[in-house]
Amino acid sequence: MKRIIICLALLIVLLITVNTMAVDQWNTTNQATLAWTHDPGNIAFAGERFTNVVYLANYDTDPGKTNPVEVARTPNEQATVTIGIKGRYLAGIKVILEVLEPDGVTWTQVNESVMNWSDDPIGNENSTTFGIRFYPAPNAPGRFRPM
Repeated sequence: MKRIIICLALLIVLLITVNTMAVDQWNTTNQATLAWTHDPGNIAFAGERFTNVVYLANYDTDPGKTNPVEVARTPNEQATVTIGIKGRYLAGIKVILEVLEPDGVTWTQVNESVMNWSDDPIGNENSTTFGIRFYPAPNAPGRFRPM
């Protein structure tokens, strides 16, 4: 009985790992424009606004996406991100709800959506998972001469 329970536990861990580590499409670039569609159920009333926050998480050093880096903040349905460090990255987006304070200037975050990650097929167009990878150009050789 213990053996069956251990085998089932290992199978569950394997399925979770395979599901979270699979990326259908890697885009090799140093700059990518990401786009999304707002949920029509998100309605901002007077004195409220929605802001989209885009994150990158290093696929190799942070596979659990526990330390993502904010790379863009916009009210629009797209953002361009630039990568300058070699690596493979997953993109994430969440929507924050902000309200205008009585001073008429300050916006305060009052709530936020869950994060939608590029490696999660549920929130992606056509259920296609994707990532961004960047490889800087190698340095040019030196001491070039005829022999």
